[in-house]
Amino acid sequence: MSAGSALVPHGPPVTAVAGTVAVGAVPLRSPVSGALCAHWRLRVFEIVAPGIELVHEAASSDFVDIVWRERPEDELRVVRVPPDSARIVALPSLHREGTPGALAVATYLGLHGRVRVEEVLLKHGEQVAAEGVLLDPGAALSRGPLRAVDMPPELVEATVRVVGSTLGPVLLPWALGTAAAVLGAVGTAAAVASLARRVLPAMRGISPAAQIGAPSPPHPRWP
Repeated sequence: MSAGSALVPHGPPVTAVAGTVAVGAVPLRSPVSGALCAHWRLRVFEIVAPGIELVHEAASSDFVDIVWRERPEDELRVVRVPPDSARIVALPSLHREGTPGALAVATYLGLHGRVRVEEVLLKHGEQVAAEGVLLDPGAALSRGPLRAVDMPPELVEATVRVVGSTLGPVLLPWALGTAAAVLGAVGTAAAVASLARRVLPAMRGISPAAQIGAPSPPHPRWP
């Protein structure tokens, strides 16, 4: 390596997509509100003891289709977003304890405690902006010996933002990780602080890191 040269880390290029959500042949129906949608995602808080809640996450498993144009003169294209790796940023609908939506989710998931629910929906025709790594196997295969292929491009590790959502203390990044559940299965439970302890600091402009579970003792320092 010559003097003055440096290694510049780089990864896959990120593609930005702005378009509208499209519903497939069979629209989905939210288990909370019963609304028709292209994708639903839930965060369920089950109260099991004073100050202790079990947090469950669930989401529909169907791909989310976004219709978009790269340039105004281009034809409409469809890109598919795998929901298991997607991060949805939107303003959730809140369903308090005892409401029909909360009771419906408790029955749907087989929960016996008191629950409240935060629901995010992606509806047909909703304006979204997404960023992620664009994989287009159809375009790649068309440059080789295989010419006929019907494989829509996918936007993986995507962040999908609903255009026009009002930001506020209850705006949450809806990302499903290894502890989340798909198709209504209950995710890994975690003890969390009460709602007031989470919301009030955010309303004062403070964003402390959330602590899950009992506090760990400090690690000893070795000489």
